[in-house]
Amino acid sequence: MGGPYRIDGGRLVVDQLATTEMACDPALMEQDRWVADLLDGATIALDGDTLTLTKGMTRLTFLDREVADPDRPLLGTRWVVDGLVARDAVSSVPAGVVAALTFADGWVEVEAGCNTGGGAIQVTESTIDFGPIGLTKMACEPPRMAVEQALTTVLSGSVRYTIEAAILTLDAGGVGLMLRAAP
Repeated sequence: MGGPYRIDGGRLVVDQLATTEMACDPALMEQDRWVADLLDGATIALDGDTLTLTKGMTRLTFLDREVADPDRPLLGTRWVVDGLVARDAVSSVPAGVVAALTFADGWVEVEAGCNTGGGAIQVTESTIDFGPIGLTKMACEPPRMAVEQALTTVLSGSVRYTIEAAILTLDAGGVGLMLRAAP
């Protein structure tokens, strides 16, 4: 759901919420109605990184996402591949296949799903420039080799990246990777 809002005298005013018309189970539909009712007319208070909405006996407190779940650092974090991006589609990594990247100053360690290796990198605020990636040359079963091929296709030349909380996205212009910070 979503829609325009305004704050009038310390209260949140939501005149019209647009919602999807999915026929969810009754408990979820009731939850949607409850949220919509809460949003319209709740008092709103912002104290630093904390937003509080209060209506009647209900009080919801929100903490800024960047405080509650800060962006992980690119360098020093082991990033495990969760998704393979091809244009507008994201495919899951096949069960049992693990591919990961660990970035250090000027270098990336690569676990490609089958082979391992690494290569030189240059990192800016929004791009990673990958030099040639050297990998071992084992032959593995097709799912592992397919992940390796997708990975090595992305890790070439200048690649845009974003980090939001524990998610790293690499975008090489139509192909990419979605990675999650390892615990």
